[in-house]
Amino acid sequence: IIINFEHPKELKVIIDRIKIDQVITNLLSNAIKYTPPKGEIHIILNETDSWIKISIKDDGIGLTKKEKEGLFKKFGKIERYGKGFDVESEGSGLGLYISKEIVE
Repeated sequence: IIINFEHPKELKVIIDRIKIDQVITNLLSNAIKYTPPKGEIHIILNETDSWIKISIKDDGIGLTKKEKEGLFKKFGKIERYGKGFDVESEGSGLGLYISKEIVE
């Protein structure tokens, strides 16, 4: 997997380092889990007005509408078989839920 880090310049921001680390770790670990071995993950930082936007994009298996709806709920997991991806989540299903709660 290739991980690309894109940022326009040095950005200074006041954050809760522990919480933002938890959010980025959760998002990045999910991207790694669902991206094929020769896939790419992009971590993108953008500054808009007085905000910093952090995006993590991958070329993994993608999500159906139904999967997206349940992804950030408590115990939300994705298990999919076939089409070259046999993915069974080993986690608790809380990582993205907690990340959403921190961000909101």
